[in-house]
Amino acid sequence: MELGELFALLGLPATPVSYLCAGLTGLVLWGAGRIVAPAAATLVALVVGLIAGLTIAPLIPVSRWIPALVGAGLGAAIGWSLMRLWTALLLALLLGAAIPVSVAAARGEPLPGGAEPKGDAPSQKEKEAAWAPRTRDLIVRVQSGAASDAAASVAKKAVAASVPDRIHGAIEATRRWLENLEPKTRRLVMATGIAGLLGGLVVGLLFPRFGAAVISSALGTLLMAGAVKPALESVAADPSSLWPERPGTILLALGVVAGIGLLVQLAMGRRARPEPEE
Repeated sequence: MELGELFALLGLPATPVSYLCAGLTGLVLWGAGRIVAPAAATLVALVVGLIAGLTIAPLIPVSRWIPALVGAGLGAAIGWSLMRLWTALLLALLLGAAIPVSVAAARGEPLPGGAEPKGDAPSQKEKEAAWAPRTRDLIVRVQSGAASDAAASVAKKAVAASVPDRIHGAIEATRRWLENLEPKTRRLVMATGIAGLLGGLVVGLLFPRFGAAVISSALGTLLMAGAVKPALESVAADPSSLWPERPGTILLALGVVAGIGLLVQLAMGRRARPEPEE
């Protein structure tokens, strides 16, 4: 998914300011995600609890802000207390996806979604091209206020419904990608995927701060890359010439940048640790 599509899904305008904010957020996560991870997890859980409280508010005969505040408080408390568990789950998903994809790319296989579809099935780009305008149109209808409340409600539900469609499409694309791999590569990819999942769970549970540094450096790298990509392509005479043909080269570059961010965070944490008194 491109960063512009994520903006459309969230109802945000795909303006230079949006890309700049995404890039700056990625920079903060890349270099200081280990420090802000507990606060970020708490904030995300707080927002989820707030939304849940506002959702059930019409069912309770009290002021709508009472369940909203209760939900926000519970969400913040749960997010803070389950920081170790969130870190373990996210790190397991990250390593369980990144390691097998990197192994396949190193063996010369295409990335998920990059292989040519079989038969007359539409390609991933065609699906995205057909999906993005519909989502943007629905969001414009919601934000412009031109539609009635009922139409706006239908539009919001349609935008929300596109999320499970995207998830289902990603699962199907991954299944087709695995089927198209050579048998030896497929076994290696599945083995490394399972190892990444289990390793991420163990490392995240035992070393949550290190796991948070790995997750934030990787996420920050992706955000910065997504923010810089459209700017580079807009000034290039041939945008396709900016990127290497082999996907493994792109993954290696992203991995190196994420690794540098991880080292920066570990160094910052080491400097912030007080020295023992003699």
